[in-house]
Amino acid sequence: MNIEDYRNYCLSLGDDVEERMPFKAFRYASEVLVFYVHGHMFSFFDCNNFSVVTLKCQPDRIEELKERHPCIGKPFNESPRYWIGVDPATASDTLLRELTLNSYNLVREKYQRKKMNLKSMNTPTGKDYVGSDELYADVQRTMRLCAEMNSGYHTEAEVRECLREITRSEVPDTVRVFTPININYGPGVRFGNDCFLNFGCTLLAIGGITIGDGAFIGPHCVLATEYHPEDPATRHTLLTKPIVIGRNAWLGADVKVLAGVTIGENAIVAAGSVVTKDVPANMVVAGSPARVIRPINSEK
Repeated sequence: MNIEDYRNYCLSLGDDVEERMPFKAFRYASEVLVFYVHGHMFSFFDCNNFSVVTLKCQPDRIEELKERHPCIGKPFNESPRYWIGVDPATASDTLLRELTLNSYNLVREKYQRKKMNLKSMNTPTGKDYVGSDELYADVQRTMRLCAEMNSGYHTEAEVRECLREITRSEVPDTVRVFTPININYGPGVRFGNDCFLNFGCTLLAIGGITIGDGAFIGPHCVLATEYHPEDPATRHTLLTKPIVIGRNAWLGADVKVLAGVTIGENAIVAAGSVVTKDVPANMVVAGSPARVIRPINSEK
């Protein structure tokens, strides 16, 4: 199946399917096309190298599928426990459609409850609140690994190794992170080249956080992709929207970035600001809520 036929097939699965390129801030993944249902990805591939389609799959099926179909292997930048990679050049069109539909249905059914009124939590752990056993397990795993990373001194290289385990993804050797850092969902975080996070940052990342190449994030910043409805009857529902920090953006100390916000390339967010809307590229913003103050002065 060629790339355009596959794209059309994904879009035909339902009116709830969206396509986006969310990793524009990363040089190595700027052309990755992602398909979402209920705001969560079920399929993605690199438009410049259509050699692997990454799909969600039931963990108990993965090994059997690999044995039966040589075209199925490791996913790109996702956990091999829950995802598979399919070679579209050698997989039959029927198999690729079947596995894509399976992935779509898995993700759709898991997150469909977000559109429903949830009952009160049954336990103080918030397991029902998080919404799925798999997600709950990943949150607990991330918090445990972060606690271990934050419990003593580690070199910058050791911190990067910890972050690779936490995020289950490649963390470039040029990334610098000063601990402690608090992350609730490691697989939702992607670090670009040469980015820097200062002490005490908090990343609430179930909705997905992309930190672009060369971005600076000051001490005690909070990036929160998660929020709740105002209505008390549905307030235990967890809603998410992704956050993108653009290439060379600079967040001053104690900045709060809320769900769904994109910070444009080279933008500066003044210390203490609360960012509720997208920030244009090459602008300075400040305040609560943050507002555009002026363009960047390259002479300063």
